[in-house]
Amino acid sequence: MSGERLSPARRLLTAALALAVLVGLPLAFLLTRDWHDAVNEDIRGSLPTLAENPRLHAVREELQAPAINSVLLKVIVSGTDAKDIRAVIREAVAQADSQADAGQAVFGGVFFPGDTDGMKNLGRFIYENRLTLFVPGWLQTHWADFQKTGQPADTFSDWLAKRTVDELEAFLERSEAMAYAELLPKDPWLLIPRAQSALPQPASAGGDAVLAWLATEQDALSPAGQEVIATGLAKVESVLRNRWPQAKIESGGVYEIARQSEARTRQEVSVLNIAMLAVIVLLLVALMRRVADLLLALIPLGVSVLCAAAVGLLVFGKIQVLALGISSVVLGLAVDYTVHLVANRREGNLLEAWRCIRKPLLAGCFSSCLGLFFLLLAPLPAVSQVGLMVPAGLLGALAAVRWILPYIAPACAKPPLRAFLYRSWRGAPRRGWLTGLLVAWLVLLSMLAVNLRFDDKIVSYQIPVGEAMERYQTLLDETGQSDAQIRSRWFTVASTPVGLLQQLNDIRAAGVDPVGPAALLGRAKGSEAWTVFAPQREAYAEALFKELDARGFDADAFEGFTDSLDDLPDELTDTAAAEALSGLSGRLEGPMRGLLMQDADGWAGTFGVAEEIEVPASLKSTTAVLDERAVLNRVLASARHAVLRGALWGFLAVGVVLVWVFGWRNGLQVALLPAFAVVGGLACATIWGGGLSLLSVIGAVLAYCLGLDYGAFAVHFRGHAPVSVRVSALTTAGAFAVLGFSEIKAVSDLGVVVAASVLFAWLGAECLGLPRRADRVQDH
Repeated sequence: MSGERLSPARRLLTAALALAVLVGLPLAFLLTRDWHDAVNEDIRGSLPTLAENPRLHAVREELQAPAINSVLLKVIVSGTDAKDIRAVIREAVAQADSQADAGQAVFGGVFFPGDTDGMKNLGRFIYENRLTLFVPGWLQTHWADFQKTGQPADTFSDWLAKRTVDELEAFLERSEAMAYAELLPKDPWLLIPRAQSALPQPASAGGDAVLAWLATEQDALSPAGQEVIATGLAKVESVLRNRWPQAKIESGGVYEIARQSEARTRQEVSVLNIAMLAVIVLLLVALMRRVADLLLALIPLGVSVLCAAAVGLLVFGKIQVLALGISSVVLGLAVDYTVHLVANRREGNLLEAWRCIRKPLLAGCFSSCLGLFFLLLAPLPAVSQVGLMVPAGLLGALAAVRWILPYIAPACAKPPLRAFLYRSWRGAPRRGWLTGLLVAWLVLLSMLAVNLRFDDKIVSYQIPVGEAMERYQTLLDETGQSDAQIRSRWFTVASTPVGLLQQLNDIRAAGVDPVGPAALLGRAKGSEAWTVFAPQREAYAEALFKELDARGFDADAFEGFTDSLDDLPDELTDTAAAEALSGLSGRLEGPMRGLLMQDADGWAGTFGVAEEIEVPASLKSTTAVLDERAVLNRVLASARHAVLRGALWGFLAVGVVLVWVFGWRNGLQVALLPAFAVVGGLACATIWGGGLSLLSVIGAVLAYCLGLDYGAFAVHFRGHAPVSVRVSALTTAGAFAVLGFSEIKAVSDLGVVVAASVLFAWLGAECLGLPRRADRVQDH
C-alpha cells in the first residue's frame, strides 16, 4: 500500500499511535523522575569495584581518609600570637559543627602541623624507643648490602663497623649534623636522623602563618559531602574574619578539587552536547533545500534521546555523567536515519523511500545495536549503560523513521538536498582510487603501529582545575605533607603489631626495599640479620671502637653506646616491639595517622617502593596498592581489555549478520569498511593526543557501528553516488569534531577517533559508490 492510498485519517492515526508509544510513554516516565538524583556525578560511580580482599579494600579507604577527607587551612594575622589564632580556629570549628544540620557533622578534629609541642612529644617517644623500633630494620638493610659483597658471614661485624663509621663521617659533613652533636655518641647508627628524614617534615609556612589540618566527617569525593564541607569551612572562615578583618586566609582540599572538577565536567558535557546539536542543525540547514525536511530530522532525534534516557533510568536507576557524554552518539545516528530516508524520496513519497532503504537501514541499525550491546559486558558501569542506552535510542529513531515520518511528511517533487550532493565523481579510475586509498591506509597503519601506546590514567577523565590544585599542593608542601609523604604506594596488614613487623621482613626477603617510615621497621626474632649479628655483638663493639679511634673520633665518648649492646636483646623482644609500636601509633595525629594504623581487626602500615618494582604475588593476600590513583589506573587498563574482548565478540556477531543479509562478498565489504576507517581514526588520535585511553577504544567501537551504515548503503546502492552518506558524514564528523576540543582528554580522544573514522568511512563509501558511467545518478 503506497502513501497516496492511505486516507488522511489512517495516516493521522498511525502517526498519533507511534508518537504516543515513542514519545508519550518515555516522556511520561521521565517526568516522574527526580532529575536531581537521576544523574550520578560521582566519578567513582563510573568505575568498577576492585576485586580484592574486602579487608584490604576497607584498610585502603581508612588509610587514605586522613589525606582525602581533610581541609588545609592557612591563617595569617600580623602581630597576633599563634596560640591565640589556634584557639580561635578551634572555636570556629566547634561553632561550625554546632550549627550544622542534624546528622551532618562537618569536622572530626583539628591538628596543627606547626605546633612544636606535639612534634616534641612524638620525637621524645621515638628517641626513647629508637632501638626497639628501628634497629631490626637497620640491621636488615645493612645485612642485605653485606650479602652483595660475597664475604663470609663471620666477617659481618667488621664490615658493619666500617660501614657505621663511613655513614657517620658522611653525616657529619652535612649542615644539619650540628643539631645532633650531643646525640651522636648515643646514636652512632643515626637511627633518629633516619627517622626524621623518613617521617613527614615539619611545617614550613614561616612568618606569622598558622597552619591547620581539619579532619572532616564527610566524604570529600561525593557531591553531598563536598557541599557540607564547603558550607562548614565558610562558617569557619567567617568567624576568623569577624575576629580579624585583616586576616589572610587560604584553604584547600580534595573536596574542592573534586567539586570544581565535577561542576565543570557537568557544564562541559552540557555545552558540548549543545554545540554538537548546533553543528548538526547548521549543516542540515546548509545541505537541505526545505525547512520541512529539516524539521523532520528533529522527530527521530527527540525520540532517540527520550528512549535512551528512559531505558537508562528504568534499568539502572541512575545515569552516569560519562555515559551521557558517550551516548550523545545517538544524536548523529538519529539524524542520519532521517537523512537516509529523505535523500531517497521518490516523487515526494517517504513511504516508498522507506521501502527503498529498508534493507541497508535495518541491517546497519541492527548490526550497530548488536555491536554496542556487547559493551554491557564491560566492567565499567558507565560503559555498560552505553551498551543499552545507545541501542535503545537507535531503535527508537528507527521506529520513528518507519512509523512517524512517512505519515506526516508532505509530498514534494523537488530534490530534498542541495544539487552538488548528487554529483558523481568523474575521471578517476576505480583501480587508481582503490590503490591510493590502500596506500594511505597502510601509511596510517604504520603510524599507528609506531606511535601506539595506551594512556590508562584516571587524570585523563578529570577536567583540570589548575588554580585549586596548585593552591592545595602549596599548602601540602607548607604543612610538610607532600603527596608522596601522605600516602605511599603500598600497605601491608597483620593481626598483631609483631605480625606487621614480620610482614615487613617478608617484604624485604622478597626482594622489595621499602621506602619511607616502614623502611625503618622490622622484626628481630627470626630474621637472618639478627641471627648473624646477635653472637657478634661483642666483636662488633670492639671493631667499632677501633674504627672510631682510627678515624680520629673520641672513641671513649661512644663507650656508653657499645655497652648498651649487651642489653639489646631485651630491647628487641616481641613484647617490647608490640608496646613500642602501639605507643607510636597512638601518638600519630592528623595526616601522619595514615603511616601506621591500628583498628579493631588488626594493624596496617604503609611503605613505598621503587616505581619499577612490584610486590610479589605471594604477598598479595596481605599487601595492596594504597594510592587510589594507581588502583584506578589499573582498573582502567583492565576495563580497556574487557571492552576490547567484548568488541571482538560483537564484531564477529556483526560479521555473521551482515554475511547473512548481503552474502559473503558484500557482507565482508560492509564489515571491513568501518574496520578500515577505525584504523585511520585511531592513527589520527595518536597524532592529536598521544596515548589512547579507554574512551579511544570505546570511540573506535562507536565509529565502527557508524561506519556499518555507510558500508551497508554503499553496497546496497553500488555504483551510485552515496548522497545520504555524504550528508551523514558531514554532520556526524562535524559534531564529534567538537568533542576533540574538550578539556577532558578522554572525551577529546573519543571525539577525534569518531570524527576521523567517520571521514575515512565516507571515503571508503565513495570508492564503493564510484559510478560505472559518467552521468549523474541519484542515490536510489
